[in-house]
Amino acid sequence: MTTSNISDATREKAIEIVQRAYAEGRINEPELEHRLDLILEADSQQQLRLAVADLPAPPQTLAPAQSLAAVPRPPPPQTLAPTQSHAAVSRPATSSTDMAALIHFSGLFSGPIGPGLAWLVTKKNSTVNREAAKALNYQLLAVAGFVATMVLSIIGFGIPAFLWSLGCLALTIISAVKASRGEDWENPLTQITGFRPITY
Repeated sequence: MTTSNISDATREKAIEIVQRAYAEGRINEPELEHRLDLILEADSQQQLRLAVADLPAPPQTLAPAQSLAAVPRPPPPQTLAPTQSHAAVSRPATSSTDMAALIHFSGLFSGPIGPGLAWLVTKKNSTVNREAAKALNYQLLAVAGFVATMVLSIIGFGIPAFLWSLGCLALTIISAVKASRGEDWENPLTQITGFRPITY
């Protein structure tokens, strides 16, 4: 008589795998009975493995020493120190680039008046003063161009005035965006025409 080297716990685990597969619909009843017979009659680990080789093993559960209470918790998320916060590294809302952008934007509502006042009151040779001079030059050019296109509109050519207004609007916005980023950008119209009555 051959002595089996399979422990009762191992055999019970194999039976559990087969019964779980039957409960999940992976095998039918005749196959269940056949596999159980193979498990009960198996004399070696190899024979036992053949009975459950194509079936998924049941999910492992935590041992008592590995209960949820014993599972280490993830460390709390680290927050930046006050000296490393976004507020500390970002530029203040009233920086020179923001002021320069506002000056350019003021030209949309006041024409050359807003940039002109800013150019007069800001410190000479500063970034804000330089951007105010750029905005003032462009707004003066825009007004002159608008007057010229309006003359064309009066004699029957209305399209140039409309296109000029759209172009001035777009270039004013672009100038403001460039200034807010701190870029030393000059309006292409002032570059092409060389119209710079205000030096900077």
